Amino acid sequence: MYALYEPVKSPRSLAKNMRGRLLHGLLSRRVALFQEFITENLPLSAQVREETVSNQLICDQYRLVVCGSDQIWNVNAGDFSEVYLLPFPNCVGKIAYGPSMNNGDFANIPELDYYRELLLNFDAISVREASGRDKLLSLLSGARDIRVVADPTLLLDREQYSRVCSPVCNARPYIFLYTVKNSDAVVEAALEVAGALRLPVVTLFTGNGTYRTLMKGRGAIRLAPSQGPGDFLGLMAGAEFVVTDSFHGTAFSLLYGKRFAPVDGAQVGRPARHDTRVGGLLEILGLEDLLSSSIATLIRVPIDYEIVDERRRKYARESRAFLEEALSATLARLDGDPA
Repeated sequence: MYALYEPVKSPRSLAKNMRGRLLHGLLSRRVALFQEFITENLPLSAQVREETVSNQLICDQYRLVVCGSDQIWNVNAGDFSEVYLLPFPNCVGKIAYGPSMNNGDFANIPELDYYRELLLNFDAISVREASGRDKLLSLLSGARDIRVVADPTLLLDREQYSRVCSPVCNARPYIFLYTVKNSDAVVEAALEVAGALRLPVVTLFTGNGTYRTLMKGRGAIRLAPSQGPGDFLGLMAGAEFVVTDSFHGTAFSLLYGKRFAPVDGAQVGRPARHDTRVGGLLEILGLEDLLSSSIATLIRVPIDYEIVDERRRKYARESRAFLEEALSATLARLDGDPA
C-alpha cells in the first residue's frame, strides 16, 4: 500500500508510476525520512513481524501484548489483519488500547464467530469511538466492559512533540491542508479559506490522490519541500489555519490550538458529513458544532482552547488510568494474585 511504485497491472497503475517519476526525488526522500524517524524514535524488538507471528516466540519472549491504536479493527481497511486480534495462546495477557473500527463491523463478515472468540480472550478492551464500543458490546453480548479512550497521540501535549518537530517556518503565514481523501470538498474548503485569509496553501504528499489535489488547486496549493513526520508537526505548529479531512489532522489541530476546518464529503458552505472517528472526538471535547458550521463561521468564530485543553487533558488522564489499571490487573492475573 505504501510502496513508492507499484507493479504495473493496469493503465491506472502505469499512470501512477509515471506521475511518481516526476516527484521521485521528493517521494524517495519521504520514504527515507519515515525510516529515519522509525529508527531514531521507536524502540522496536529485534524481530519485527508484520503478518505471521510465531506463537512460540510470543509465549517465550512476552508476558503481555497490547494492540492498538488507529483502524486496526476496521475489517474494511485494505491492510486489516487478524494479527491485531492477538490470535495467540493464552500464555500471554492481552489488552486492546483504543483500536478503531470506524465504519467496519465484525458482525458483517463470515469470520464472525472466530473473531468473537478471539475478542473474548482479551483481558481488557478499550476502543477509540463510542460507535465501536456499541458494536462490540452487541457482538459480545455485554460479556466485556469496554471503555472509550483517547487516541495515543492525545496522551501527550505539544511540548512533548517538540523533540521530534521540524523547525517551524514563520517566514510567511500559510494555510496547512492535510488531506488523505483528496476530495473536491476539502480542496474547495482550502481554497475558500485561502481566499478569505489571502494566504497560500501548503500540503503534504499523502498518496496518489495528492496529484489530483495539486491539479484542482489551480496553482494555489503547493507541496511542502520536506515530507517526514517531523515536517507534519512543523507545518501544523506554524499554520495560521488548518483544513483537514483526517482524524489525526483534527487531533493535532486540537493539540496545537489551531483554528481549523474539519471537512469530509461536504460541499463548501453546507453541513459536513464526518466519519465516526472525527465526530466522536469533537463531541467528547464539546466541539460537535464544528461539524455543521460553514467555512465562513469556522474562520470568524474562535475556539475557546482554555476549555478544550482542560477537557482534552482530563480525557487523557482517564485514558492513561485505564491502561495502567489494565496492565496492573492483567499482570496480577498472570502472577496468580487474586487481587
